[in-house]
Amino acid sequence: INAEYMGVEVQCRTAEGGFDVEGVAWFEERDRKIAKEESAEADYTRDLRYSGPPLEDLEEAIQDGFAETLQERGVTEDLSAFIQEYAKNVKEPAEYERWMKGLHTFFTD
Repeated sequence: INAEYMGVEVQCRTAEGGFDVEGVAWFEERDRKIAKEESAEADYTRDLRYSGPPLEDLEEAIQDGFAETLQERGVTEDLSAFIQEYAKNVKEPAEYERWMKGLHTFFTD
């Protein structure tokens, strides 16, 4: 790894049997603030960065390299299944309840 590069952001979506990689953006040391800041402006700036071509357009060896690297870092089929179950059984019901309460408050106040 070249020291002048700080890191990468891998944009993934859960999918049947794992993750689909939607894009990969890299950040130089000078981009440290954009890469780590948790603000709407930094998020927007990150979204505007070039995140490469569609992964399926790359050579198979590169695709395999991305998959292997993610696996080594714990981005696995098990993690995908956990995220999907959590979203379905915990997050969605909580969001629905909050939404219903908000509508109730709006229409009854």
